[in-house]
Amino acid sequence: MESGLSLPSRAKKLTVVTDMMKEMINRTLAVHALSALVMWYGQSRIGKTTTALHMVKEIDSLFDEGNLDTFRAIHYEVGRIRSGSGNEWKRAIRSFYQETLKSQLDEGFYTRNSPEALAHQLVHGTSGADVSNSSSWTKLAPFPWRLSAASV
Repeated sequence: MESGLSLPSRAKKLTVVTDMMKEMINRTLAVHALSALVMWYGQSRIGKTTTALHMVKEIDSLFDEGNLDTFRAIHYEVGRIRSGSGNEWKRAIRSFYQETLKSQLDEGFYTRNSPEALAHQLVHGTSGADVSNSSSWTKLAPFPWRLSAASV
């Protein structure tokens, strides 16, 4: 039985790489040697997610297991954190820590230390682990805090 209806098909997603995207990717890669964790934040709808996903795709396409100078990239988004609800950076890092390592961050350590110390603990906790294939990495969740991490 023919209905005469034709369902619409999704348009293929096309990413137009802008100069701003290139600049953010270059800045991220420039600081990567200092830390395997890079956090982007800012108002919504300005291209952070699109840029991060494009960067991950490009980095992963260059990965060569035999070349120690290459690495894989992981994209993670932390859900909405109400502004004024405490230190938003620390909350984002704690969310990322608990989701990727499937372990609770010690509350005393969390309270006493700076966001930088928490980020250092996160990077230390993931170093040496093969997080690229881990099901504990959340690829995408809603809203504004963006974390991109690379496993070496």
